[in-house]
Amino acid sequence: MKGCLFFLWLLNGLISCKEKEMTLEELKKASWSTLDKGVEYISLKKGKGDLSDSIRITVKGFWGTNITVPADIYNDMQPGLEKILRPMLGSSLKDSRHGYLKVNIFEMTSPEYLTGYVYLRDNDDSAELANGIKMIKTIKGITEVNYITKDMAKKKYLDDGNEDWEKVLDSNPLPTSIEMKFDRKVITTDDYERISNKIKDHMLYVSNIYFPADPYKKFEGNYYILEYNR
Repeated sequence: MKGCLFFLWLLNGLISCKEKEMTLEELKKASWSTLDKGVEYISLKKGKGDLSDSIRITVKGFWGTNITVPADIYNDMQPGLEKILRPMLGSSLKDSRHGYLKVNIFEMTSPEYLTGYVYLRDNDDSAELANGIKMIKTIKGITEVNYITKDMAKKKYLDDGNEDWEKVLDSNPLPTSIEMKFDRKVITTDDYERISNKIKDHMLYVSNIYFPADPYKKFEGNYYILEYNR
């Protein structure tokens, strides 16, 4: 009788363990909770006490619209990614023994805003400049606009570690400019031509416009699915 009870207990344990495993398709349909920026989780098994030591993270799979990196290449980036994830698991999920992570590296590492510049030719008309800045502020997705004088541009140039030109040049060669902060959720590279045309139509003294590249935007919908165990 005791042997039968032990067998049933063991069988029930094996079934329970099996039920806690989830396939990629199940994980796609599952409800995830936010752990941190770009990281979501599903906790399947709780534990007692601080289990922040001995965390093992393995690759479950990938999904997304532009997955170009095969799963085995994950090993090249695993040490750096785990260095970021382990403190999260140790603090926010310290009582979770087993579960899954859905990681969007694009969201984890990318800034919320990108910076562009409108470079200006010399212009003494302050009213015209003020109107131009006011117009730029009305463009949807531009969250911040700053006027950069030649002296401010020089200071940034020197702060970036570049050599001073005063020994060879009599005047400051850097142009005045207007700094623009782009909300990446609103403005994409597809909007750059439209914005450029609008600015040049209203500000005839523009010499050039620099738009920031966003090469990783196409990977925004890509996810690494990881499994963790303690």
